[in-house]
This record gives sequence, structure tokens and C-alpha cells, in this order.
Amino acid sequence: MNIVHRSFVLFCLLLLVPLTTNASLRDDIQEISGPAAPSFDNVQWLHQTGDLPDSLKGKVLLVNFWATWCPPCIEELPSIQNARNIFDQDHFEVVSVNVGEKVTDIEAFLEKLPITFTFPIVVDEKLSVYADWRVGPLPTTFLVDRTGKIRYQALGGRNFASANIRAIIQELIDE
Repeated sequence: MNIVHRSFVLFCLLLLVPLTTNASLRDDIQEISGPAAPSFDNVQWLHQTGDLPDSLKGKVLLVNFWATWCPPCIEELPSIQNARNIFDQDHFEVVSVNVGEKVTDIEAFLEKLPITFTFPIVVDEKLSVYADWRVGPLPTTFLVDRTGKIRYQALGGRNFASANIRAIIQELIDE
């Protein structure tokens, strides 16, 4: 993808960013009858080593697409870390996908935050993961069951540590 096309895509994504207020993030998530989730083979990971895609198999996944310029994305990130802290990593994992930005920009952004994120981050500079997952506006988040099927989707900022969403994640873990 050339720089003009990439810039146009990022501009369009910015126009699609759902508006949320800082007062509270939503705590609902839409159940869908989704397809099998695309794999994370052959993607660039930020600060990850080893065979991470294999370690994700058989787990419930919260897959979050975000960007540093997206206010609702930034607002929901701490709740995503809280969700990761709540559930046993033998059964649940978060995969964060940064959309369209360079490693240096992501690292600079993360260094400025008052919280350290312990979940794996995909660097999707060329928007290939974004396209494979058929993501719409940012932030977009998917819950994937243990069999690899997309079961829930959230468009816009959410509180992923809310009781409602925690219950949904637990149901998927218990299946």
C-alpha cells in the first residue's frame, strides 16, 4: 500500500471514530454469529518473542483494534488491562492491534502512559490485520471463543472490566 493510499485510509478511519464521553464507557457488547477469527501468524509483534500465535490457541481472546490518535481507544485501554488482570491467562488473553502506526510512535505513546500494558500488541502498520478482521471504526473489539470463532463485537469505547462484560468473558471461558 503506497503512502497516499495509507494516508487516505487513516483519514477515513479518523472520520469513523465513534464519539464517547469521558464520563463513562459503555458496558455492553453485541453477540454476533461471526466467522472463524483470522490467525495471528506472520504479524509483527511489539516486544514479543517466541511462538505467540500458538500460545493463543484454545483461549478466549479479546482482540482490540486501536490507534494512538483515537480518544475512545485510549480511554478504554486501562479497562482492557484490568480485564486481562482479572482472568487466568491459561484461559484468556488480550491481543491489542495498533492500526496504521510505526513501532517508534507506538513505543513513544506507551512510554507516556501511567499504566503498563502486559498484553501482546500487534503492529499493523500496513493495515493487513485490520483488513483481514474486517474492522470498521476504531476502536473495534472482538471476543473470540476457545474454538477460534468470533462471538461478540463492540464498536466504540467500552469498559471491558465491567460486571456485564466480565460475565460474558467468563461464560466463554466456561464453555
